[in-house]
Amino acid sequence: MKHIVILEHKYHDEIIYGQIQFALKYNYKVTVIITRKLYQNGIFKPLEHRGNVHFWLLKDKSILSKIRLFFSLKRFLNKNHVSTFVFNTLDGVLPRFLIARIPKSVTVAGILHGSKVFIDNLRLNWISTHVDRVAVLSEPMAEALRLAKPKLATYCIQPFYFEGWLDTKPVNKEILFVTPGSIELYRRDYLKLIHILEHHQPPEGFKFALLGNGKRGDAPEVLKLIQEKKLGRFFLTFDGFVPYQTFFDVLNRAQFILPLMEDNDQYYGNYRISGSDIWRNAFNLYPVSFDKLTLLLKNPNEIEKAIADVKPHFDANREAQRYLSFIEA
Repeated sequence: MKHIVILEHKYHDEIIYGQIQFALKYNYKVTVIITRKLYQNGIFKPLEHRGNVHFWLLKDKSILSKIRLFFSLKRFLNKNHVSTFVFNTLDGVLPRFLIARIPKSVTVAGILHGSKVFIDNLRLNWISTHVDRVAVLSEPMAEALRLAKPKLATYCIQPFYFEGWLDTKPVNKEILFVTPGSIELYRRDYLKLIHILEHHQPPEGFKFALLGNGKRGDAPEVLKLIQEKKLGRFFLTFDGFVPYQTFFDVLNRAQFILPLMEDNDQYYGNYRISGSDIWRNAFNLYPVSFDKLTLLLKNPNEIEKAIADVKPHFDANREAQRYLSFIEA
């Protein structure tokens, strides 16, 4: 049985779950090295009792914990005959710190969540010479990276797979639009959404779920404005951290996803994938631009047609095979 280790030192736990599932499908043993805080967020709960999945927890913001990892990593990899080591987030200090501790017999892979910074950043240029392969999360990102670094083995993977969390998509009488992620104005244009709803009041049965912590970032300002505009009855919001069970339940009930970004945002198209793209693929949601939302509000009869136009586009078997190509030594 082959053994893969996945290390996450920042916050991208949402793409580890699918990697574990894909690796198990091909009879891998999996060890995930992750901070205690990320682990306690709960996304791995359905996998906790799987025999071939193990978690190595790091203390949050603990330099001592990382030093211990540095000195014990090589012995662990050799002792457990690890074949592949994946940096789930390749950028940052910790990968540069650890990479010298990985034996030559282990295939070293890294996942980039943005290709632009990797192309432009000298430190990441250095690390590209010390990994065997990298993966990005969309084909446009892969094309941009292959063009800039033709000698680098570049893969596209999309481990947006959450079996164990999802039941059959329920029949929902509400028309539910969902915007996942932290409520921050520099990331998404919540003010434009409010402006549109103020001038085109939604029909009863329309609901807009903001799947982010309602007490952090710009959330208090945004939620206050929603109440001032007397739009509160159209929104589903949360007072704190949204547990993954609730997060997935809401996504599974939704028909539409609202990225709240302009359609011509080339940076996200070519160099980075948004969280909305991940959840759109995983839950087969119809992406709605500001213009499309305005059209649907003006013509609610178009809703049924839009829902009917949504076709399943995520192929778990294909993505499992692409992941296997990425990790195979």
